[in-house]
Amino acid sequence: MRRIALFLLLCFVIIIPAATIGGIAVSPKYTASPKNVLKALPELKVAYDKNKLLHILAYVREYSTMTSYGDSIFLFREKWVDYMIPNKGVRKYKGWKTPRVIAANSYYHFTNKNGLDSVSDRYYQSFSWADWVSIINGMAMPTKIAQNLISVDTIHNRNGISQIWQRNNDDLTVKVDVLADTLNCTKWIPDISLFFETNTLFEDIKVEYSFTDLITDRLYAQDIDRIKVDIKSEGRGKNMFRFNRRDESFLVSTTTEVYMYDKNYVTVKEAKKWEHDLARVLDEYDLQYPLNLSPLSSGIKDLMARVDAIDHTPIRLATFIDPRIAGRDLTPKTFKRTLQDVFKHNPYDYERRALRPR
Repeated sequence: MRRIALFLLLCFVIIIPAATIGGIAVSPKYTASPKNVLKALPELKVAYDKNKLLHILAYVREYSTMTSYGDSIFLFREKWVDYMIPNKGVRKYKGWKTPRVIAANSYYHFTNKNGLDSVSDRYYQSFSWADWVSIINGMAMPTKIAQNLISVDTIHNRNGISQIWQRNNDDLTVKVDVLADTLNCTKWIPDISLFFETNTLFEDIKVEYSFTDLITDRLYAQDIDRIKVDIKSEGRGKNMFRFNRRDESFLVSTTTEVYMYDKNYVTVKEAKKWEHDLARVLDEYDLQYPLNLSPLSSGIKDLMARVDAIDHTPIRLATFIDPRIAGRDLTPKTFKRTLQDVFKHNPYDYERRALRPR
């Protein structure tokens, strides 16, 4: 019996130190032999959540020109925008695929045949096409591009070259001549294609997408790195009041550069918060210029300097103020406030309500 007890005591003393490391119990299976320390892991698969939305923050530059026979307006605008792209599993919430402007700086240059040379930071007409440039999501690659990591594919039709695909491993560039094929309109610029039903005549539309870090054979919004769109049109889908005569045509050209700044997936609940709280973007992000920006020309820099030098104080003081509404509160009233004013029989309030714009 003594021999058996001594044997058990020796086994207890030997096993316990081997099964503990730094006082933390570990499985003897991974401490006995170095062969068991390295464990083969399954292949890592990266996949997005189909029930979430992709929130994209982007920096945009646009160069737009509107010209008639005697007048010309040039616009350079830089702005921060965001997109909310829903995945397939999202229901009852569409988000937005066209850019929502968060902050913007505009620089206008006005010229005419009489020698006008004026600049401003505002204009009452919107003639740029940049706000209609939406984002694609889930588009399939051509078979040749999907199966070869380094390849080039050119798609022709009866009107010439329609698309040029260039792939270099996980990077991809697509150049599309939208007017060369009617299917290109709904695929690459679905929102601008709505203007084809109006009297707007498009002379040229070219789209260029740059993708990085591709992991599948489909092009998703999360892979977009940069977008460039060139549009030339006769007209803008609407009349430009006080710019041209009714029987006088005008031309519009827009070049838009979109640089992706940040991407993250959010739930529907979080997406609705982003939608109704625009200031949240400015609070949560320390906005800096993207690193891959193309340099500005000297002419654009001179225009920015002229506009930034404008003193708005004398302009604001010289603006005529309607005495009927000066100093009055014209904010829309709640239902409760309206009932209170009715029972008070305040004639001044009735006058104020009549002046409120409808």
